[in-house]
Amino acid sequence: MSIRRWVAFALVLLPMSMSIGLSLALGPRLPSPMSTTVGFDGHLGGLALPSVFLLFACINLLALTAFFFGALLSQAPRTALAMYAAVALFFAVFSLGIVILNAVGVGSPPAPGEERLGIVVLFASILLAVLGALAVAILAGEGAEDTAPARSLSLDPGESAVWCDSVTLPAGLWIAISIVQIAYVCYLLVPPAAGAMGRAAAPDHWVGLGILLLAMNAMLVQLSRLTIMATHRGVRIALGPWRWPRWTLPAESIRSARPCVVTPLAWAGWGVRLGPRGLGLIMRRGPGIRISRDHRLPLVVSSTDATRGAAFINAVASDAG
Repeated sequence: MSIRRWVAFALVLLPMSMSIGLSLALGPRLPSPMSTTVGFDGHLGGLALPSVFLLFACINLLALTAFFFGALLSQAPRTALAMYAAVALFFAVFSLGIVILNAVGVGSPPAPGEERLGIVVLFASILLAVLGALAVAILAGEGAEDTAPARSLSLDPGESAVWCDSVTLPAGLWIAISIVQIAYVCYLLVPPAAGAMGRAAAPDHWVGLGILLLAMNAMLVQLSRLTIMATHRGVRIALGPWRWPRWTLPAESIRSARPCVVTPLAWAGWGVRLGPRGLGLIMRRGPGIRISRDHRLPLVVSSTDATRGAAFINAVASDAG
């Protein structure tokens, strides 16, 4: 485990540890039941026993620590570890603010026009963003690490060929997304949570939630598959079953292509990513192809056969040149 990772996970573990320690230190001053949610208007809502709240914080800390030490054994779970760290960091900062607000006794609704806790919520949001950015920046390596250069395939005069590849999102990502959605719906069905939000008997709320989940899953399906096809005319790349959005790279605009190793963490996630390293079409951690283009940012795409694909694209670019 490098020093970079120790520092990164210390940034994530610190707020949750502070929340647990403060809960134990201020236990007698915490109301029972205590509030568990807070809005931008300063109104505290939701109810839970302090012991239940503390148990939830401890479970999050233990789970994060288990993932943390799991990274000692393998490099493979880095992306999953970082994604969980981001979620745990959110709950850590949120729970720390909840404990402080309950301890000082801020529980009554604010007066009309009064934004009592606006600055508190703003501070927590800024703290979360800064810590999250630091953790990701420390954990992330290069966006695409080049491997051995790919030789250009040789084609006889008049001979044509086509190279195709298809890459899908990892199954584990789909499982994680499904669990989060199911857990959220189950949470809304719990009487205390539903009653606290005033949505227990609001049909329009469930219709809106259904539309939101449907739209989100439709977008995920559209981003679930990446298709690459290279011909003598150039390279075409498309996403999803409807092949949209799509990118077309004419052969004469391609300088070269070479295999690389793609890390979703370095691109801050999966899907279509844009950054100083170029345009990334990232589906999973593993092999990819970096395509250099004339007067454009490089294009980095995930691939299951990066060496052969890069060699074919080089042949196409060579013939066009």
